[in-house]
Amino acid sequence: MHDFAYAAMRQACRQVTTKTCVDFFVLSVLANQAIAANYATCLLDKAPHATDDAAAQLVRLGCAKEYPGGMQAVPQGSGRTPSSYGTGFECLVAKGKETRSNLATSLISMSCSKLYDKPIQTDSSEARPVQ
Repeated sequence: MHDFAYAAMRQACRQVTTKTCVDFFVLSVLANQAIAANYATCLLDKAPHATDDAAAQLVRLGCAKEYPGGMQAVPQGSGRTPSSYGTGFECLVAKGKETRSNLATSLISMSCSKLYDKPIQTDSSEARPVQ
């Protein structure tokens, strides 16, 4: 397990139940077997397994430490491939269906939208000054 995850787990375990800490430890070991490409994929790898909001917070902190650029560093639509989810909503339905954590669901939704929704195309020639 990465040092950041262990330190984050130790810090958060002081504030939550032992069961949450054990659940997160198991989650960390399993999730660290898959290497995430960026903050959003890190969240999608780990957040669906969060058993409660405290575990989801640990996931968020661990991914933020591993990818300090956060969601801003993830290009909009960067997860789109011919074999990927067609939209952020499709991803959310698939990845978020089993979590019991509201925070994990929010993290999954944000990540899915960033990775799988198309970038918004704007045409600056149509821009008009506000009057």
